[in-house]
Amino acid sequence: MTGVVSELCGYAHEIKDRIVLRNSCCENYSTLAHELGHYFSLLHTHETVFGLEYVNGTNCENRGDLLCDTPADPNLNNIVNSNNCQYVGQQLDPLGYYYSPDERNIMSYSHPDCRDRFSIDQIIQMKNFFNYNSKNLHCIIDTELSLLINNLDFILFPNPVQSNIGFASNLPNETVFDLSIIDVFGKIILKKEIKNFSYVDINSLSIGTYFFQIKYNQQVVTKKFIKA
Repeated sequence: MTGVVSELCGYAHEIKDRIVLRNSCCENYSTLAHELGHYFSLLHTHETVFGLEYVNGTNCENRGDLLCDTPADPNLNNIVNSNNCQYVGQQLDPLGYYYSPDERNIMSYSHPDCRDRFSIDQIIQMKNFFNYNSKNLHCIIDTELSLLINNLDFILFPNPVQSNIGFASNLPNETVFDLSIIDVFGKIILKKEIKNFSYVDINSLSIGTYFFQIKYNQQVVTKKFIKA
């Protein structure tokens, strides 16, 4: 590894299906777990690309790591006591609140010996990514779904769509389904019940690719749509 990459303990590359680790960083398994988290779509708990998350959590769904059960994190690099895993920083968030981060979260930059857990929402997001976006598992998922769905099928229209997407299945009109709309990172964006032959408002979704998953009894079907 050269340049900036040579300064890292490791990195994950989901597109090329690989994780690279520096030998000197492999004494503690939390670094591998951290990179696996990235591979399965997790962001750092101190992520800032979407803006800073407030300590009070009011913007947790669209700032920071986009997850609401991971506390706001100022970046724990060199501000966690390795002896007792306690945060020793005094940083304030933009609203003037002191940070109270999770020093044990694997996706933080806390001391490697302190990182030993993922949050529930992180686990759910990784599982969703594994199920719906892993290139090497498509054949497994498709085989499983073909056994589950039997005669259940549906269409989406229009697709691509800009505002309201239509849903119609081959079951009776009064049938009620559980709907999940999932983004390409495996995060569930919307959950609700819908009836057959109905429209779903997706105006709030950003432009991109999503998965429209319906459940009925033990049957599950997932189809891709594009928000234009």
